[in-house]
Amino acid sequence: MGLEAFKASLAENKNRRDFSALEDLDGTLKLLSLSIEGTVEEAISLLYQIDNLKRRSGLKNVLEHPKFDTIQVVFGFCGGITWESFVKTRLPLLKKPQEILEAIRQGKIEYTKGLEIAKIDNSTVRQELLWEAIANNLSLAEIKKRVKVIKPSSENPIQTRLDSAYKQFKKSLKNIEKDPKQLQEAESLLFKIEEFLQKK
Repeated sequence: MGLEAFKASLAENKNRRDFSALEDLDGTLKLLSLSIEGTVEEAISLLYQIDNLKRRSGLKNVLEHPKFDTIQVVFGFCGGITWESFVKTRLPLLKKPQEILEAIRQGKIEYTKGLEIAKIDNSTVRQELLWEAIANNLSLAEIKKRVKVIKPSSENPIQTRLDSAYKQFKKSLKNIEKDPKQLQEAESLLFKIEEFLQKK
């Protein structure tokens, strides 16, 4: 399918009430890949490259990138989401288990149900629940109930500690900002966390 034909098809699909974030992700990446005359993988790589460039060198260097105008045209056409938000909220969907993404793309299961099942870390258990959800058309509420039983919150103590620490930090922020020494210490700790995350 050519670029113009695909744009027409994408515009029509976007008007559907049940148009999901995964369809938006696939459609936008396909449109970007056609616009740069490359593959979907190259389109993904380009977006990450631009995002890294912005974080490292600022917006000025991003604006000078030879393919940035193409990115702006694509996101201008798609509407509703900026390329920055797309990198933060849409691209991470590609890291979800492949069998879940394929089932959603093939229309075997709804997007929201698929993402709920994706929360299960054990691939065998996840696959079994996916098959059951498709075969018995389980409701989202039923799937959530099963996931809660399979993956109790106590199974991930780090997540619980992170959530708790984040809430406490946010609550204490006004007091921390009043004390230059505490603020400097907090910024130093934040920097270490950011550094750690960038290595992943």
